Amino acid sequence: MRVLLKWLLSLGVGLLPGPRGTYASLLVAGLAAAWLAAGGGPLVGWPYLVLLLLVCGLTLLAGRAALNRQIFGPSPDPGQIVLDEAAGMLAALYGLNGLGWPILAALVLFRLLDILKPFPVGRLQRLPGAWGVLADDLAAGLLALAGWRLLAYLLS
Repeated sequence: MRVLLKWLLSLGVGLLPGPRGTYASLLVAGLAAAWLAAGGGPLVGWPYLVLLLLVCGLTLLAGRAALNRQIFGPSPDPGQIVLDEAAGMLAALYGLNGLGWPILAALVLFRLLDILKPFPVGRLQRLPGAWGVLADDLAAGLLALAGWRLLAYLLS
């Protein structure tokens, strides 16, 4: 069970040395780009929202179990847990309907907001347990979504 929780929460890339959150964000952006390149359709609607909710639910449930068992050590937000970054990146990519600069803008904005933690991102990270692990990344993802959508509007 410990090994399954480790791999689920880390997506494999969270176990690597280096910027784990960036690795997870790149993984999600790459999968989204591959989906769009293969003609998979825009990242909108109920199926996409259900995917986001599933990732959030898994982050909360598995994150709580991992934190309670201290699978990654005593940290309240271990760096190896990157499923929360995947959820945030999924939120940032909502509405994407093709390849191009918006996917890169979403990625860069999300990583900047997740690292710098402006209000309310930093405050949400202080929530207890798995809620804090997830909430800051969702907020960063939603702010990144607003940012790239605003940029797209201004450039059109």
